[in-house]
Amino acid sequence: MPNYNGGKYLNASINSVINQSHTNWELIIVDDCSTDNSSSIIKQFSNIDSRIKLYVLEQNSGTPATPRNKGFNKTRGDYIAFLDSDDVWHPRKLETQLKFMMKYKSDFSFTNVIPFYNESDINSYLLDNPTLNVDFRKKRINYDYLLRKNFVKSCSTALLKREVIGGTRFNNDPSFRAVEDYIFWLDILKTNCKVADWLDLNTTFYRESDSSISSSKMFMVKQNYKVYNFLFQDQKRKKLMVWYKMLSYGYYSIKHIIKHKLIRK
Repeated sequence: MPNYNGGKYLNASINSVINQSHTNWELIIVDDCSTDNSSSIIKQFSNIDSRIKLYVLEQNSGTPATPRNKGFNKTRGDYIAFLDSDDVWHPRKLETQLKFMMKYKSDFSFTNVIPFYNESDINSYLLDNPTLNVDFRKKRINYDYLLRKNFVKSCSTALLKREVIGGTRFNNDPSFRAVEDYIFWLDILKTNCKVADWLDLNTTFYRESDSSISSSKMFMVKQNYKVYNFLFQDQKRKKLMVWYKMLSYGYYSIKHIIKHKLIRK
């Protein structure tokens, strides 16, 4: 879990790990020199639960990639999950996803997200959905398919075997803000494993705000252009991918805006 000034959200995020039905976990939190009360909140948890460990960077990195990489280097588990400090997991997230991966010998899986604005939305959802549907659909995603669109909606949904990550790390170039995870998934599918399993399960509550980086669609189009510029020397393919991405973002942005206006009325 990378964190920077996420103090007001940390309780919900950390408690969603503590409340997991699968209990054999360790939570590595790397603080990126927060200026709020984040460290004191995390220390309160780590003093009570030895599975929670806090590390603080010597200076602010300006990107979640650096704390994620440091956190990974501190882990010991055979499976690695990521959780942003403002997101929340369903209580059966790890149990259900891990059982699937062990049963089907999956190396890399990710799930759906449920956007939310207030934590009361989560409580209402969990009252109606205390368990996760075991009869879910799955789809296999390869490198070329992921190039067309980043189907991994949030880092917080991903679960990977440690061995398939290998030496791959998040790109910590600040110019890749909000797409460093996209490059990470592509790197893994290109070099370490052939496919990722997309599970049709709502395991993760993704906190939305009007000011969030990923909510700016034009910003994301520009960032995706940087990804393709970084990946390809083939200018024709790069241009085709950018046009596809712009059309895709336009469609999903309109759909997203209409949906959330209806929800918030």
